[in-house]
Amino acid sequence: MSAAVWHELEVREAGHGDTRAMANLMVRGNSTYRDWAPRFWQPPAFDRTRSQWNLRLREVDRWTQVVIDADENLIGLASWRSAREHGDEGAALPRVAYLSHLYVEPAMWGNGIARGLLALAQGAMREAEFLRALLWTPAAAPARGFYERCGWRLDGRERWSTELHLPMVGYEKSL
Repeated sequence: MSAAVWHELEVREAGHGDTRAMANLMVRGNSTYRDWAPRFWQPPAFDRTRSQWNLRLREVDRWTQVVIDADENLIGLASWRSAREHGDEGAALPRVAYLSHLYVEPAMWGNGIARGLLALAQGAMREAEFLRALLWTPAAAPARGFYERCGWRLDGRERWSTELHLPMVGYEKSL
């Protein structure tokens, strides 16, 4: 990220007062999927997304940071927790983290914000003594190229997302 852009941003822990802005950011980010998703695809609704963040921010093992611009707009977020045996259920996988969210305001793409957030998240994972990280992304998403440039590799996992209604592929990275 350019030093000028990063200097103008505040990165801090997400709080319950941020859930509206976080949900709005995710809806805007997910709306860009229309460029490559099936013709009648729709992003998850705002109310559901906000409700999910209200629950996620109560999880004791969740790390969530937000990026705030000079005008106090929330323009990025990253979130991770311990990976579990069965997605959101089951025992935690020893020393394996799960990057569940990485979103940046679409108008700010290409400024290094996502790369900076990802680096912060991976650093926090290492500090917490995780050895490996996992993530899911839509199979047709351009974000796959971003993750691959950041050192993530396809791990062979595939599934259908009941939330996004899209096929997903799994990535992993040694920390």
